[in-house]
Amino acid sequence: SGKDFQADALVKKLQEKNIQVFKTFEPTGNHIGHHIRRILKGEEPFPGDHGMALLFTKDRRLHTQWIREQLDQDIHIICVRYILSTLSYNCRIIQDMENIIKLHEPFYLVPDLTFYCDIDVATALKRKNKLLEADFSKLELYENIEALKRVKKNYDMIFGKCIAPPFRSLFAQKGTHLFSDEEVWVHAPVIHLDCTLPQEQIEQKVFT
Repeated sequence: SGKDFQADALVKKLQEKNIQVFKTFEPTGNHIGHHIRRILKGEEPFPGDHGMALLFTKDRRLHTQWIREQLDQDIHIICVRYILSTLSYNCRIIQDMENIIKLHEPFYLVPDLTFYCDIDVATALKRKNKLLEADFSKLELYENIEALKRVKKNYDMIFGKCIAPPFRSLFAQKGTHLFSDEEVWVHAPVIHLDCTLPQEQIEQKVFT
């Protein structure tokens, strides 16, 4: 869907404005992240969707600790993939998603802004195959049409229900109403990107 291209372009744009920024990603480059990547490439046994979700959660806990340290130094973070990827790729029913969200509660950071890079499955696979020069042996674990259809359905459901439980806490933080003591949810913006468009058009929407 061009996530890395858009993330790199955004980093460059912010750096041109003398803004301290760092691009990061998941799975990370630590020992857990390397283990996950070997599984995705078929180099180690697949522990099942739940096992993968737990591995990503462990990786994300360490990653989030590092992100907090950067934020404390006023460094902006652009992260390619976060909890929504785990919910979409590794959860098959809503109860699985709820359980994973609960595991994240002690350490989760609500992003200031979320971009949803939306693309249909056929176009995504066509681009991936072209990138790999039709060497299908290089495709990773979830890079097949059936798995990606399920992933796309999950993403669409999450973003369609982002203002309601159980997904609300991933996009919003609790606060207090300005004129009362009533507890309210303060939602961070979510921007939908149609990633079937040319990269230059997507880039323009990201910057604006």
